[in-house]
Amino acid sequence: MTQMVVVFRLIGVDGEATEDRVESLSNNLEPTNEAEIEKKYYLAHTVGQVSGFAVLLNILSKVQNL
Repeated sequence: MTQMVVVFRLIGVDGEATEDRVESLSNNLEPTNEAEIEKKYYLAHTVGQVSGFAVLLNILSKVQNL
């Protein structure tokens, strides 16, 4: 897994920063409308209908090195 690079810029140091300021991060990543909910759970529903879990477990059982 690669590391995430974070860059900080202090406002007012060597001139005023021109980048947009992020005051806070939203932790509300859950879908809010019916279309987003349908999109989020579509693949899980499809995998369940076609015995996809059994296929995934079979594939995982053949993995030698993680």
